[in-house]
Amino acid sequence: MSHDVGPMWIQIFLMKYSVGDTVLVKCAMAKAIKPFKVKLIKKHVIKERKGNTFTWLGYIGWDAVMVDKKDVIRLRKNWQIPFYYPDKIQTFVFEEEIIKRV
Repeated sequence: MSHDVGPMWIQIFLMKYSVGDTVLVKCAMAKAIKPFKVKLIKKHVIKERKGNTFTWLGYIGWDAVMVDKKDVIRLRKNWQIPFYYPDKIQTFVFEEEIIKRV
């Protein structure tokens, strides 16, 4: 099953999660944020696309929902990320940010 999102070894490494898995995620943009748990809902595989001035890179990502109420509160209080348990807990994670299955 190839999606043309990078070298073959990256594709094999990244294709190990499925819908419904609970995983531990580390935010790539803010290294100081401690890892948190999410449940994977829907997978998105986006192929590389050629634009007018540059090429948009492909990626694999997931729609997900936060699992732990403590994580939701910590992210809102410490980092002003607008999560509110139990209603506003939807997020998006890149597959490269997933540390492991929990």
